[in-house]
Amino acid sequence: MIRFILFDLGQTLVHYFNRKEFKAMLPGILDSLMAALGDRLTRSAAECRSAMLEQGRTNEDFSVRPLARRLAVVLNLPEGEVVRLGLLDLFMAPLLSSSSLYEDTRPALEELSRTHTLTLLSNIPWGCPPSYFEDDLRRYELFRFFTRIIFCTDVGFRKPHPAVFHYALRLLGARPEEAVMIGDRPDWDVEGARRCGLHAILIDREGEQKDGPGVIRNLCELPAALAELR
Repeated sequence: MIRFILFDLGQTLVHYFNRKEFKAMLPGILDSLMAALGDRLTRSAAECRSAMLEQGRTNEDFSVRPLARRLAVVLNLPEGEVVRLGLLDLFMAPLLSSSSLYEDTRPALEELSRTHTLTLLSNIPWGCPPSYFEDDLRRYELFRFFTRIIFCTDVGFRKPHPAVFHYALRLLGARPEEAVMIGDRPDWDVEGARRCGLHAILIDREGEQKDGPGVIRNLCELPAALAELR
């Protein structure tokens, strides 16, 4: 019996950006960072762009690299200076500014929270401080639905690393077969969860995957998909 539902955040509950949109935003973000530094910048634009591409790669072991450390490498600055100069805010502002709550999110969480224990289990971009997304959860009035809020930075690894799912199960006191992961990434959310013995349902809001068992287009379809797991 499914007792615990684990939700991803971006493109599952809240629209932020897809992978293509994120990559397209990075050059403009870098330009803003370099402009903010002015004469403090000791690297050429070409060197910064090359470092930005390198820092954008996910570690092979899915370990988290903090945003301040990544920007320090890109801009050739001490981590403390990155924070002091407000460069974390400058990096995150474009990523958060276009966010919007899906219309089906709050009604679905309201209904499911009556019958299941809900947890947020999400990666966040570039190992940024979770406070940015916690603020969004408050703004969209979603905090109250979740027993636990877990970001990859809490674990030190990103999904699909098994440590992320095991960490959540341990905090919840749940067995894998009692839990289901809901997310938009077939590789990170679905395959990662299933390898750890959890159930998984893919939410495909952009219609990229074929219809079939374990695939939904919106959260309105989730109760029926959960019923099929029993």
